[in-house]
Amino acid sequence: MLFSQNHQPQQPGSEFRTGVNVFYLVLNGFATCFTVFFRRSFGGEAFGLNAFVAFGVMIFFMMSYPQSPGILAMFSLWWIALVLQRLGHFSRRMRGILLHGRFEGISWFETILPFLGPNVARVLEAATCGLLGASQSELDPGVAAYFTLGGVALFVKWIIDGHIDHLRVQRMNNAAIEHRATVARWHRGRSW
Repeated sequence: MLFSQNHQPQQPGSEFRTGVNVFYLVLNGFATCFTVFFRRSFGGEAFGLNAFVAFGVMIFFMMSYPQSPGILAMFSLWWIALVLQRLGHFSRRMRGILLHGRFEGISWFETILPFLGPNVARVLEAATCGLLGASQSELDPGVAAYFTLGGVALFVKWIIDGHIDHLRVQRMNNAAIEHRATVARWHRGRSW
């Protein structure tokens, strides 16, 4: 009886939504294992929880492949790259350059080959991880699995982010249409 008084009914589908959010959080964290190498000019809050999850992913791989010296090397390189990215952020802030706090950076592929565009650059990031994983399959299975699954994570994240961006633009367009209709009604004297 005591427990049922404090229990709030859950909305239908909330467990599924929670599962999707956790999946996306882990996906973002796994992608963060690689984006510190593939991108530059991150926002100040871009690494927050994602870096913590990335740390957990790398610990998982180190525990899964304890004989892999490559995973430990990647872990060390990731920490160095993360610190350099943070120093770059502080340097930009001191020079007065402001970016969105959660900005996920500009791809080096897009910087070097600007005609590619951001979508092709993100696919190249995923493909590069996959190729690095394939090239390491005989030498270090731990690194091979790490890079191959990282390529999959980057690709799936690109697809999900594209869909989220599409929905955001659709909502902005809908809001603009509703705004114009409300202004038109107000100007005609038909306020709510």
